[in-house]
Amino acid sequence: MYIKNSKTTLFAKCNKSISDNPLLFIHGFTTDNSAWNRVTPFIERNCIAVDIPGHGKSTFNEGLSGYNYKDWSIDLFLLLNQLGVKKIDICGYSMGGRLAVAFAAEYPNMVKSLILESTRLGIENKSKKRNRIKSDNKIASEILDDYISFINIWQGKELFKNQKSRNLEGWGEQREARLSQNPEQLALSIKCLGLGKMPTFIDEFIQFDFPIYLINGQEDQQYLKIGKKIRYMNRNVFEYIIDNAGHNTHIDNPQMFVDTINNIPV
Repeated sequence: MYIKNSKTTLFAKCNKSISDNPLLFIHGFTTDNSAWNRVTPFIERNCIAVDIPGHGKSTFNEGLSGYNYKDWSIDLFLLLNQLGVKKIDICGYSMGGRLAVAFAAEYPNMVKSLILESTRLGIENKSKKRNRIKSDNKIASEILDDYISFINIWQGKELFKNQKSRNLEGWGEQREARLSQNPEQLALSIKCLGLGKMPTFIDEFIQFDFPIYLINGQEDQQYLKIGKKIRYMNRNVFEYIIDNAGHNTHIDNPQMFVDTINNIPV
């Protein structure tokens, strides 16, 4: 289904009829809702998978003058409202996890729980934040200059080093999804919704009174450290570690990821 407004068109796929207990999935940077195709059929819930603006079928409109996390939150609110969803559990991966937190900060009464896979809250240091904005803008330029080369470099990052050997079919499907993106749209996404442009949401996160479940890969040392820090911010935070997995646990070890989701209390 689609939601169209003045700045974007937002697309979401539902794998079953929506009930009172849906679970929303938000993918990470460079892919789309298909990132969850090997996961959602085995989740014991009704699932919704949304495309982040600039990815898949969710697009920024021409002449876009600006878009930020507040616009995203309104888009998602309108989507859920059209689906008749009053309250939602949200699972977000990486950029999708940050966008899940952003929505929860704007509409906390609509969130039953957050499941944050390999997610950080933001950058507190102002100098580092400015540098990250420069880095995100550089990524946008690289995307526009030579998209295939950018994807080859991106999927070769240390974060993803064992994906191909662990899950060749899943890795191949992910690469296909990445290569299918519109470079102009994807560049806008990193410029508007990249880590540098996102607040930390620490004050809001501390006040969240619903369960928050962190999922991190056993080999992802950077995000294990981030997870440890996040755990101390809110007494409602619980963490799950996925064995034989790096940054993208639902590709590296999809069975354990599914088991973890299905065992989270609802």
